[in-house]
Amino acid sequence: MNKGVCLKFVGGYLHRRKKTYNDTEYWVCVEQYCLGEMTTINGQVVSGPEDYFHEPSLGKYVSRKQRNFAKVDAGQNPSKRCREIYDSVNSEITNQLQLDPDLIGTNLRPFSGLKATIN
Repeated sequence: MNKGVCLKFVGGYLHRRKKTYNDTEYWVCVEQYCLGEMTTINGQVVSGPEDYFHEPSLGKYVSRKQRNFAKVDAGQNPSKRCREIYDSVNSEITNQLQLDPDLIGTNLRPFSGLKATIN
């Protein structure tokens, strides 16, 4: 979730939920002017992802996850030091995404780029 919007990362693309009808959810790409879309039923992708105008964006997804995890961690643990939050957030992302740590590591924001979010 991001600012009340439900997000899903599938096939290297980040989607936001456009609408829901019964058990069917319709998703669109978060990139401006992209026509990428997909459909899920009970959480399972039944069509798409297709019709994207850009390459998959793991970097944006990892960066967004890192920022959101940092905000939550800082809010729940106000006495925790910034560097501790940064390290725990990066560890959580690596564990949760279950991707090659080197691939994730190249897309993580440096400490200096996330410090303002944590404070």
